[in-house]
Amino acid sequence: MRTGRPSLEALVLAGILALACAEQDEHLCPQTCEELVLDEYVEINGTSDLSVLEGVTHVRGVLRIKHNLTLRHLDELSCLRRVDGELELRDNKRLASLEGLGCLVELGDDLQISDNPALTDLAGLRNLRELAGDLSIYDNGQLRNVDALDGIDAIGGDLHVTNSPALDDLSGLSNVRVVGGNLGLNGLPLTDLEDLAAIETVGKDIDVSFNDNLTSVGALHGITSFDRYYYIAANHQLPTCDAESLRDHLLSTGWDGEGQTICGTLEDECGFEECEWCE
Repeated sequence: MRTGRPSLEALVLAGILALACAEQDEHLCPQTCEELVLDEYVEINGTSDLSVLEGVTHVRGVLRIKHNLTLRHLDELSCLRRVDGELELRDNKRLASLEGLGCLVELGDDLQISDNPALTDLAGLRNLRELAGDLSIYDNGQLRNVDALDGIDAIGGDLHVTNSPALDDLSGLSNVRVVGGNLGLNGLPLTDLEDLAAIETVGKDIDVSFNDNLTSVGALHGITSFDRYYYIAANHQLPTCDAESLRDHLLSTGWDGEGQTICGTLEDECGFEECEWCE
């Protein structure tokens, strides 16, 4: 006869699920912070003093941290969950860790990470889930991976990864399906684009250029929606036929073919065209 009381098994299962949820929440944000909102534009320029951001959970404006010679970490940002505007981390010569951003889940505009020569990974961004604007990563000489970005499946604006000579692994972007703006991959040591095979939509241009080791763009054949300009230039190990094959695939998706450049590729049976600015 049923009494309406939960069984021992059900109680145990409920306990396990509650523990799992608690562990998940702790992983998402290890900090317990009271809501503290800044309604203003915040720029930390030329100083390592981030005390104005201690305990802040939400910045309703832009947050820029740049031109710092001594800043090594972002620990004062450990409560930050949301930035409504752009987050810019630029020209911080000794910044070696983004771990202080471990609670950040949502960005309402662009994320720019540039010219941080001591930065080797983006580990502090592992909980970022929503990015409404551009993702721009460039001129970070020691950056080796972007693994921490694997929670992002859509980028509202452009995706630009540029001039990062140690960055031969983009697997952290392997879950990205939608790039709302331009896709730009320039000056990277990649041999292929397999890490970007999940991309289905590029809203504007595709620009793959100056990648000296690149031998294939075939992984982008998963794109089913594309508009505007196709630019493949100065990838000297990339066979011309490979670049033309991707172009033909994009034409098959309904792209009108207006605005295309294929030059500076490896000569094969499909020929070779010198880039005009190389002449």
